[in-house]
Amino acid sequence: MVEPLQTAMHPEGGAEWNSDGGETLWDDGGTCRWAPADSVSDVGIPEDDAQWEMRESTVDEILGAHGFDPVGAAGRRAGAPAYGFDTSREDGARVQLYSAPGTTVIRVSGIPVDPGACNA
Repeated sequence: MVEPLQTAMHPEGGAEWNSDGGETLWDDGGTCRWAPADSVSDVGIPEDDAQWEMRESTVDEILGAHGFDPVGAAGRRAGAPAYGFDTSREDGARVQLYSAPGTTVIRVSGIPVDPGACNA
């Protein structure tokens, strides 16, 4: 799911993506949840970029195939100089796609996984 989201955020290509941090597992009240490392590009997307609406459509298609709610129009993250999308799924999983000056981030978190993973 992350690779198509990378293309959706930078459809013109040329952005190099790296992992930031490591994957995490945690027990959330009896539900074992997983988050991969953030996917980060050092190419920022200006808030006034004309392609935000196109990104919304493409991101919704990708995430919809994985059961996520539509992201809606891009917007500013509260308390941060970041602009982008945020959505979740009924099971508590969340995806954030945003850009701040000089960076674009794809963050997936809270994916429910096999309970044994938290006990390993």
